[in-house]
Amino acid sequence: MRHETLADVGESIITIAARAGVEDRGRRLAAELERGLAPRRRDPAPRVLVLVARERHRLAQLTGVGANTFLAELLERAGAENVLADAGQPYPQINLEVVLDRRPEVIVELQPGDPTTEDAAALVAEWDRFPFLPAVERGCVTVVSGSYVLLPGPRMPLLARRLGEALDACAAREAA
Repeated sequence: MRHETLADVGESIITIAARAGVEDRGRRLAAELERGLAPRRRDPAPRVLVLVARERHRLAQLTGVGANTFLAELLERAGAENVLADAGQPYPQINLEVVLDRRPEVIVELQPGDPTTEDAAALVAEWDRFPFLPAVERGCVTVVSGSYVLLPGPRMPLLARRLGEALDACAAREAA
């Protein structure tokens, strides 16, 4: 079973439930998942870079979110424009020059697990060397962490909500 897109995840939930003899529960869970991922419109849509990995303590060996993935779809449903949508790969390896060229207005680093507040702050602070980057200039670099952030499954609405909150916080800073 594929679990790359939101549709894949919904189909997998139904298939697993059917094999377990509880297909109705699976259909309800898939419908609940879809309701929890209702699209949101933002005008204008902020240009966002989502990173899923990078070298520790360095802005190197960056892995971003491209197109045709559940993370790209969540970002789109959050009302954002993915700066790597045209990368041609689901999870492109990029360098810092690509980030500087794409000039994201928001940078979200997804961290599995629960880094300490100090660890998350250190990840954000590493971007401070680039004050001319719109995301840094606006104070819109954030870390979203949790055991669910890279897993396609029933907790995706929680990730969608956290992405939306990050975008809302950035918009509020911009409006102030």
